[in-house]
Amino acid sequence: MRSVLRIVLPMLAGAVLLYTGMQILQASPDDLISGKERPPLPCMDESLKGKTFYATGDQVRMRTYPDASDSTTIIPNLRLMKNDTVKLLRKSCQRFTIGQRTGSWHEVLHPSGQVGWVFYYLELQPELPPPPPLPRCRYVEQSGAVASALRSAGDWYDKNFGNTHQKSLMQLVEASNYTDPIVRSLAGREAVKMRAAGAFNLGQVCNLHDYALKKWGYVNDPARVEYVAKASETIQNQKTGDCDDFAVLMYSLVSAIGGDARISYACNDYGCHAFAEVYIGDGESLPEIRNYLAIRYGCSPTEIEGFRAENGRVWMNLDWFGQPKHPAGIYFNWDEGVAFYLYNRQYQPFQRSEML
Repeated sequence: MRSVLRIVLPMLAGAVLLYTGMQILQASPDDLISGKERPPLPCMDESLKGKTFYATGDQVRMRTYPDASDSTTIIPNLRLMKNDTVKLLRKSCQRFTIGQRTGSWHEVLHPSGQVGWVFYYLELQPELPPPPPLPRCRYVEQSGAVASALRSAGDWYDKNFGNTHQKSLMQLVEASNYTDPIVRSLAGREAVKMRAAGAFNLGQVCNLHDYALKKWGYVNDPARVEYVAKASETIQNQKTGDCDDFAVLMYSLVSAIGGDARISYACNDYGCHAFAEVYIGDGESLPEIRNYLAIRYGCSPTEIEGFRAENGRVWMNLDWFGQPKHPAGIYFNWDEGVAFYLYNRQYQPFQRSEML
């Protein structure tokens, strides 16, 4: 009997240990990744569990375990794109330094439904109010005295830009190919991020402006040529060009989702600049618009000053000036300029005094 016990008891002990080990692995799947045993995870902070974060980095790889030194932890074909929103599950209490960056590991729920770990590239998303609605574009045929006034900018424009107003207008019309599938598809995909889906609204304009600004590469026109790239061309070239190319891209993205936009050329004693604007109504919603932008971009409503009015219509700047960069940023310091209404094939001069 004793000899039998000497054989059976070790076997039973081994079975118990094996069973216990399996239970540990089932309870903590992070301890076994790609067939490797992992050390226990460090202290975890769950105080922000369930909060929504957005990605501040682009093309960020996600991992099955917080270990940047092991390539086997990378989840294939799963990355966070800039402004993707994720739910936080937990993050490490301990801060780590990887290369030049110091931060925490975050376990998050990816928009696809997969769970993974990312390092550092997250910021807590503010509790945004619903984005204020904006007017959709409605084509209005100008005639009579109004049309004559719109056309009166020709002499000024020829003097400052060295081109005929009709030629420049048609150049912008041709470049702003907002019905092109490349432009339309991208605009629709970007516009609905950060819970902005629905009828045309300020959140969609912010998403499009954020997209256009991200990694924009400034490149001059060819020598002695005023070259205006089509919006689809700028997208395919990974967003490179000068100010009129940026203006055309913004105009086209906004127009592709039903917004009412225009492109303006303006000059001062030192040079000229092109920028796009979007129509936001009669100004009654300005406090709501300023409040949304202040919360989203972390600034004071009083710092959001990129608006101007004419004939009871208020327009919002979509240029790239200011810090932080956001819609309704500061305007180029012009003396006078011309606004091009591409839908109507018309244009109108403006003065600095029209600023709000």
